[in-house]
Amino acid sequence: MQYTVVVSDNRHRDYEIERSILEECGAELIVADCKSEAQLLEACRNADGVLLDLAPMTAAVAQVMASVPG
Repeated sequence: MQYTVVVSDNRHRDYEIERSILEECGAELIVADCKSEAQLLEACRNADGVLLDLAPMTAAVAQVMASVPG
């Protein structure tokens, strides 16, 4: 896959709709269950995008994501 997108909170039964849409764009979907900035930082370290729900999106997380080449 060309891109990586992280789901920040595993709150739904499945993410098959999101996964199928993203796969058409060449993106892999990774489902995480982040409750803290540290967990989100780790999950998004190599991500090109994030589907955010309740996880704390901070400037530090955005900075890590902005540094991903692509």
